[in-house]
Amino acid sequence: MKNPIHRKAILTLLCLLPIMAQAGRAARAVETLHLREWAPVTELWLPGRIEVPGTFTLGSEEEGRLLSIEAAPGEQLKKGREVARIDDTLLRASLDKAIANRRQAEVDLERQLKLRASRVASEDEVARARTALQVARAEEAVLRARIERTHIRAPFAAIVVRRLAEPGTVLAARDPVLLLQPLTGPRVRTWVPAGAVHRLERTEWHLFSGNDEHLGPAVLEEREPALIESVQTLPVRLRPGNALPLPAGSWLRVRMTLTAPSGLWVPLSAIGEDRDGRYAMVVQKGKARRVAIRTGETVSGNIRIIEGLIPGMDVVIRGLGGLHDGDPVRPTRNSGEETS
Repeated sequence: MKNPIHRKAILTLLCLLPIMAQAGRAARAVETLHLREWAPVTELWLPGRIEVPGTFTLGSEEEGRLLSIEAAPGEQLKKGREVARIDDTLLRASLDKAIANRRQAEVDLERQLKLRASRVASEDEVARARTALQVARAEEAVLRARIERTHIRAPFAAIVVRRLAEPGTVLAARDPVLLLQPLTGPRVRTWVPAGAVHRLERTEWHLFSGNDEHLGPAVLEEREPALIESVQTLPVRLRPGNALPLPAGSWLRVRMTLTAPSGLWVPLSAIGEDRDGRYAMVVQKGKARRVAIRTGETVSGNIRIIEGLIPGMDVVIRGLGGLHDGDPVRPTRNSGEETS
């Protein structure tokens, strides 16, 4: 018969082995970032060209019969004013049909979800119903946009030079309607990377000559619609804040400073990903702890944390590879200051 004292000693030793093994592991050096809310700033240098606007032909974006035109030669127009309208009867009939299709798609999806809950419908049937609803919503949105485009508006403040069409005229897309003379001075045209277009409202603009002389600030006046989805740059027009000492046609440099929304931003090196999704490692009491996260946009090598982390946490930004939950670590702040 085995000695019960020996059995107890063996069980105690087995329980202590994992603790002894972890205690014997050397703490791994990692670099951490103390989380706080901030807003990344990106600075881009773009080419710009000085332009003096000439006459501008305002055309129709939709085909159809011109119902009315409310602008006379010599009349001054404000930006956004409706100056002409195209018959939208057929488009509104198509919109009514699209609304009916969208409502039916919503009913179909709701029915498929209930059937799935009862294990009658498959995941494929639910997925097809979701896709049908997305298509119906997209068709409705396109028709609403087309109806809005039947209202022809002045794209900027201008004087009407002459009318190029009269009520009753059947127009094709891009047929001319009015000849306008913009009420503007010199402008600067530049080309913005497509990835920065959604942040134009948070952008500061400054103009510089070829020899880096600061010519003053500028403001965004107009962005041109992209004609194709694969476009890499988007033309924009800037209004200088000061008189420019350069003639029309001159090239200059445009400094574009973009500020991202304030939030929790970490370097891309702080993000890990495995079959369970994206995660970050935070340091708590000398050990690495895995935290599941949800991320947003990426700006200048930083990624926005939407969910999972909070201000005040110390996040590993160097040494993430091979690091596991519970590993002992020896952290240093990215400022060089040793963390506790």
